Amino acid sequence: MALTVENGTGLSNADAYVSIADANTYHLKWGNEDWKCATDANKEIALRKATRDIDALYGSLYFTEPNSTTQALLFPRKPFTDNRGRDITATTIPQQLKDAVSEYALLVLNGYDPYAYGPEGNEDGSVPFASASSSVGDASWSYTFRGSKSSYDTVLRRVNIILAEILERNPTSIFVKVVR
Repeated sequence: MALTVENGTGLSNADAYVSIADANTYHLKWGNEDWKCATDANKEIALRKATRDIDALYGSLYFTEPNSTTQALLFPRKPFTDNRGRDITATTIPQQLKDAVSEYALLVLNGYDPYAYGPEGNEDGSVPFASASSSVGDASWSYTFRGSKSSYDTVLRRVNIILAEILERNPTSIFVKVVR
């Protein structure tokens, strides 16, 4: 099933902010080998899930409101000025959002699932998962995933930083170290 990529018109059937081709370019630029090795079918699934998750996790922090009640995704939105003083038009899908979705899709390919009910478990009875929690402004959430918590946390921090410019509340503030 082909992706329906939001083009800035507020499509009622859009299921992704990023095409496979654009995500390929992004990951090639940053040397993400895991992305290159994935099949197009798995990339499509990852981009759909990443779009869904980014909107679910960060949507309440986006500037303004969606342009239409009939659009499938939370962007495009009413015009706003981002945190760097740039005007974002009503037909723009910000590059920061596309980059964050691309980063998050890589997490999905590596087994990350913020909606996981619990670990699947290994044949020997061990548990291949970790859990963590995060917050952005007033919002907070917990997540469970397979693999190393530190590798997922690194990418989630990167997603927070990438999105900071288009969020009303700046998530990078949660990473400021206070020294007395």
